[in-house]
Amino acid sequence: MGKRQRRRERQRSGGTGKQQRTPVVVRFPSLGTPLVRVEIDGDAPPDVRETCLAYWEFDEAGTWARPVSDIGSAKAVCRTVQAASTASLLTVVCPGCAGPVTVSTRSEMAASGYWRAGGLPATVTPGRAPCEDCRAAADTVRREEEALAEELRRQAERRRADNIVLWLDAHRDDPAPTETPSLQAALVLLSAAETMERTADGTFGPLSALSSPLTGSESGDADAIGELYRKGWIAPAPPVAAESLTYEDDDTVSGFYPDELTWRPAHALGENALDAREAAITRLTPHLLRDIADVRAHLADLDAGLLTAYLSGLLTRQYGEAPVPEHRLTDLHAAAREALDDGFSLGQLIAIAWSAASGAVSWGQRTPGLKPGSVSAAAVTNFGRGIGYAKDRPATEYDIPGWLPRPAVRATALSFLEQYGDGADPVGSVLSL
Repeated sequence: MGKRQRRRERQRSGGTGKQQRTPVVVRFPSLGTPLVRVEIDGDAPPDVRETCLAYWEFDEAGTWARPVSDIGSAKAVCRTVQAASTASLLTVVCPGCAGPVTVSTRSEMAASGYWRAGGLPATVTPGRAPCEDCRAAADTVRREEEALAEELRRQAERRRADNIVLWLDAHRDDPAPTETPSLQAALVLLSAAETMERTADGTFGPLSALSSPLTGSESGDADAIGELYRKGWIAPAPPVAAESLTYEDDDTVSGFYPDELTWRPAHALGENALDAREAAITRLTPHLLRDIADVRAHLADLDAGLLTAYLSGLLTRQYGEAPVPEHRLTDLHAAAREALDDGFSLGQLIAIAWSAASGAVSWGQRTPGLKPGSVSAAAVTNFGRGIGYAKDRPATEYDIPGWLPRPAVRATALSFLEQYGDGADPVGSVLSL
């Protein structure tokens, strides 16, 4: 008796163990090697048995002895056959339990992939898919494994949440910073301090939420934050999302993504974050004053970078030209940097760049057959010439356009130089940054 038939027997008996009549067993084809065994409910009335036998009868695999329409109403016949019989493929077994593959309708027989001429094998062959019982057992195992995985995930979440609290608390015992940060990292911290003062909040970040990078590039921001953290100038501040950190196998914190955390000045600078902000500014100011020439040079580098981005953006945004070719970016940046050292302002260089782009585009429109990027390369050449012309006459100054992102550290450097560029007394005044 097949598995489905045994279940039907149990269902019909209501689980009471009531004695059932022996099922009627018929094998098809009647001549030759049997390929299909049909079991019909022993308690089924004669007309139901006849319907089942007529439904399942065949002499040659792939062809039924009679169409369903000759037996009766298709819906009624299928309902009767499903309730009272099961067909087992004698030579096709479940690859899981090795029991015969069972079907309850002709449609299921066709879906098995074996109901065609020569389709039913003469010797025992593993079926193409597990039987219903094996599939149900596999589903049960899958659900149990998923439930276990979910429970393990919840346990890991709880452990990580506890470890995040421990990780945050451990920073309260970090010693005060003793190593001076790099110039860019110091400017990032001063820029963050300005934000904290403006928002009356003792924290800043995350960097990923900023409209534009503090240093002009996301990698520059991440490097600066990583350095400030390693040298003890900043500490992470709650809340901390679990996905912002990395973990050891035991779910203790092993690292972090610097652009996804909120930060505060180190606890050793002051437990109150706003007091720690002022302490950080006070300690950084003397270092920056000693390197004030480097602050000026860094500002010039930032402005040269802005000019480079402006000319390339102008060509693409306003004129639909290619950006400045890669091999000319260095030339453009160097020309801008040299002009800044010669006393040109960024606004004056923007005016020269605007004229250089306009002239290059006009040249390109008059000159057919140019290679892609030729106009943009010509704009760089025009820019260098324009600086030379402007040295002998007053230069126009244009405002920085709103579409050009300006690094926050640029404003910080400008503010610092305005206060200390003439050697003013640093005591206390930097706190107004």
